[in-house]
Amino acid sequence: MDTVASLLERYYIENLIETGSTARVMKAVRSLDGKVFAMKVAKTVNTITSIPEEILINQELMAADIKGVTQMHEYAIDFEMNRYVIIMECMPMDLHTYVSRRATPITEEECCHIICQVVKILLDMQNMVGMQHMDLKMENVLIDPLTKEVKLCDFGHIAKVEHLWTDSKSKGTHIYWAPETVKERRFYPTRSIVWQVGLLAYDIIQEVPWEMYKDGNLSDLTFERFTCGKAISFIYICLEPDVRIRVDLYRLLQTSWLDEKNNNEMICS
Repeated sequence: MDTVASLLERYYIENLIETGSTARVMKAVRSLDGKVFAMKVAKTVNTITSIPEEILINQELMAADIKGVTQMHEYAIDFEMNRYVIIMECMPMDLHTYVSRRATPITEEECCHIICQVVKILLDMQNMVGMQHMDLKMENVLIDPLTKEVKLCDFGHIAKVEHLWTDSKSKGTHIYWAPETVKERRFYPTRSIVWQVGLLAYDIIQEVPWEMYKDGNLSDLTFERFTCGKAISFIYICLEPDVRIRVDLYRLLQTSWLDEKNNNEMICS
């Protein structure tokens, strides 16, 4: 396995993409051929001899050949400095950047296309490798603005579907937590993710008023930018506050909003 120093020698950093409390993501260019990648430099809390969980998860996703996730090309670990570097496939931008840079608001039709892709990718992760993303948000959905293809990234917080729930203390992004995660610190893989899908769909069209978000209470949401009743109904289905009656992830493709999109795609294909 490469050392971090030898891996870094093969790339030069073009610019910073994103920074967080435990990691930085940069646009990196491979010196050999000029190909562009995303480079993530992260702290590790693992023991001095184990491979970080995020790297293991990326290896599993690659082995399963899941198309809708960013591919890891190589990695290196610095056990002495408690850090690791991952070289990832690079997409043009994240969903937050795409939405915020638009001259006109995103349409519900385009939002439906994006959400339909996201749900299918999450289901592939769930069904093919038994994992679920615990940190779905605009910044972790990457998009090609020309083709509108989306991919998920950042697999540092993953729940095993075989477990009814996962302890989510200090994992993921607090403002995207479902009520049961806020109150009980529990993430239910097939249902807590549905809440995050609903927030994502709303956030794409009409930014979530985060200042009113408290303990998973979003009962006062307004829908000024929405014209489609099916889209509003979809969001209400996702944002059911009681996890016991909130639908499982696979049921979202059966909702009228996404089901219509699926049928149209099958007719055109």
